[in-house]
Amino acid sequence: MTDVKKGLSTKQVEKLTLEGKVNVSVGKQSKTIGQIIAGNVFTYFNLIFAVFAVLLALVRSYNNMTFVPVIIFNMLIGIIQEIRAKKVLDKLTVVNAPKTSVIRDGQLHIIDSETLVKGDLCVFSAGNQLSADAILVEGFVRVNESLVTGESDEVVKNAGDILLSGSFVVSGECKAVLTNVGLDAYAAKLAIEAKAGRKKQKTDMMESLDKLVKTIGVLIIPIGIGLFLQSRFAVGSTIKGSIDSMVASLVGMIPEGLYLLASVALVVSVMRLGKKNVLVHEMNCVETLARVNVLCVDKTGTITKPEMSVTHVEILDYTYDSGEAVDSHGVERIIKNVAAAISTDNATMEAIHRYYGIDKEKECDEVFPFSSQNKYSGFLKMRQNQ
Repeated sequence: MTDVKKGLSTKQVEKLTLEGKVNVSVGKQSKTIGQIIAGNVFTYFNLIFAVFAVLLALVRSYNNMTFVPVIIFNMLIGIIQEIRAKKVLDKLTVVNAPKTSVIRDGQLHIIDSETLVKGDLCVFSAGNQLSADAILVEGFVRVNESLVTGESDEVVKNAGDILLSGSFVVSGECKAVLTNVGLDAYAAKLAIEAKAGRKKQKTDMMESLDKLVKTIGVLIIPIGIGLFLQSRFAVGSTIKGSIDSMVASLVGMIPEGLYLLASVALVVSVMRLGKKNVLVHEMNCVETLARVNVLCVDKTGTITKPEMSVTHVEILDYTYDSGEAVDSHGVERIIKNVAAAISTDNATMEAIHRYYGIDKEKECDEVFPFSSQNKYSGFLKMRQNQ
């Protein structure tokens, strides 16, 4: 049990750490720098270019090795762009709380969130994000759980309530005991499920490029051998001349720049989305988005703001039985008067008040608030001579 005044002791923390009850973070969704470098350097076509360079070096034909700097430059562009995209993506995580205030041995410490253990007594205040699940033991706070639940409304938490990892404290201050840390935390489980349920699929453009690259990759070896044999024995060229002509013919056949150009375009697009705080799981989603006609979201506030606004009032054409047409200005005046008489206790009235610039309520004798039974709202103001 955790002492709600002094927190855990040093021995308890060491024991829990040995038991593996530490707040380890979910692995990054992006590639490591090593994987990025390896993916750009160790490719099939780079191997072919390396073979060409070795053959030209063996026959001392250095003047024909001008393609080598171009290949190196292409590799550097790809590596630099992917590393820049990685830095942007690594910042976009559900839980991004590097430091947490914790009470241990009766002293308040600010430590790395990844060193927290189950049972730690933490102090959360406005602006803090929870890096693990906890139960509130003292104080009260308002939290925003939109990152993990999708609901944008603030939730009041009192003693005994559960605080979900990934939530932000909007106001107040509290003490809470961590109940689930690391991979057992709610936000971590969401991230793991999202990764497990996601199958990597290539877009039509990348699949077409893959087919083209594989076809050329298969054909280039027999074509190269055929060109060398033809130049050496049919034409009678020297070994140096045969290798030069073969390399010159094959270098132009390899679409190294085409594949790189497509990859760099996707990487740059992902970076731009990341700067707008869009969490991107796969680079090929950029091409998929270009074909989206209908976007379905499950909750209000996902791509919209949780507020109402009036942009335009359309008065329908109507003629009374007496033949008199509806006065649009009169109708708008009535709407404004009704809105001014009814208090702004709901989002609809607040939006109407902002649209008409109403800054104070209108005095009236009786108000008829909207209800599901009446299905209307209005007010009554007696004439002064009555």
